[in-house]
Amino acid sequence: MQPGDHLVVSRWGYDHHGLYAGNNQVIHYTGPFSSEGPVTGRIIVSSLEIFAGNGDCYLREYSHRYYSPSESLARAHQRLGERAYNLQFNNCEHFVTWCIQGVHHSEQVDQAWSTILLAITLAQTPVPPIRTTVPTLSTLLAPLTNKLPTWLLPWRLR
Repeated sequence: MQPGDHLVVSRWGYDHHGLYAGNNQVIHYTGPFSSEGPVTGRIIVSSLEIFAGNGDCYLREYSHRYYSPSESLARAHQRLGERAYNLQFNNCEHFVTWCIQGVHHSEQVDQAWSTILLAITLAQTPVPPIRTTVPTLSTLLAPLTNKLPTWLLPWRLR
């Protein structure tokens, strides 16, 4: 783990994101589910242990970084103390992606909206009609009896 790395820790129902600052410190946006009490909704520096909680940290890799690790850290430090958290538009993932790539983006938000739009689409799709008539015996047997020679049938269904 190197300073400027994008850290992710899985929590129940979501992933929390932070920027590794070195010396076991992480810069991150605390959200409404933070265990850090009165500092929720603010960009802070926490120990790696507090950031990770009981979860395992992993690195989000980038094939190309717009900002170098040191530039990413400088961008993060510029926003320390900011209190503009918004789950949809300015969350911890938006913050770290902005520090590294220069754009506010959250894959989790995109996935949530995709799921919501799919659910709405499915809810609006008409259900095919259910067959409400019960076939009669003659209707069921007609295809069979029409193929048998008449001399085998003591009766004829009509």
